Amino acid sequence: MPPNGWVFSISNEVCMDNLGKIENVGVPVDYELHYPWDKQLFFRGAVDDLAGDRERILAAIERL
Repeated sequence: MPPNGWVFSISNEVCMDNLGKIENVGVPVDYELHYPWDKQLFFRGAVDDLAGDRERILAAIERL
């Protein structure tokens, strides 16, 4: 058990009726993130973000 005593689990089931309609959609989210569904677009965006972060970090170091 974690030190704070919290335990959680994630369901890996999708409950559908006989017509394929999802019966249970779960708890609404507080924040919706609009990531691309395409894996290549997602990873390219992550790499581009990291490259931009690297440049900002190096610029901040130079200012120090």
